[in-house]
Amino acid sequence: MNPIERKLLWWRHTWTFDWAHKPLCGPYSGDVLRIGRLHLCRGCAALWMGFFVGSALALTKVITVEAHVVPAAALFVTIAALSSPAWYGRWPRPMKDGLRFATGVLATAPLALFVAGEWKLALMGILFLGAFYWAFTRIRAPRRLAKCESCAELDQGVCSGYALQTEAIRGWEEAAATRFMAGGFIPTGKRGRR
Repeated sequence: MNPIERKLLWWRHTWTFDWAHKPLCGPYSGDVLRIGRLHLCRGCAALWMGFFVGSALALTKVITVEAHVVPAAALFVTIAALSSPAWYGRWPRPMKDGLRFATGVLATAPLALFVAGEWKLALMGILFLGAFYWAFTRIRAPRRLAKCESCAELDQGVCSGYALQTEAIRGWEEAAATRFMAGGFIPTGKRGRR
């Protein structure tokens, strides 16, 4: 089985939850959108919608550097403050969605700068947004972990939030093993073929 076949097989078994980014249990139910069998991270969906809207505005030059630098800076400071992991969890879901949408629009600022011919500022914007994202995820990670560590299901095997994922991955393992064996793979603990 080649790498593309392996990836496609993985997607066949995991597409329903790969974009959820969170457990599929009650405490996280407000953070996950469900569309049929597909589970999506609500924050990421709002972020990407904002990114697409912002990209369209940047490419059509509706957003200009001259007119929007100060509002973009004010927007960034506001989003950064309100998205602080210490506060973010307290906001109602519509406000969280609005913050993520605005973050997506703001993330297109380097594109607007590039379209305006300000490629040095665009590169600085990309580096700045990357550093902000890195710092934000490092601060947020322990808070997410604490939510799971306080769960009553913690010491009961696979929790309800990961039951679907566990079942799907076991199905993938069985299908992958069957395909490898059909291709002549010998499971000896070492890499090898007949």
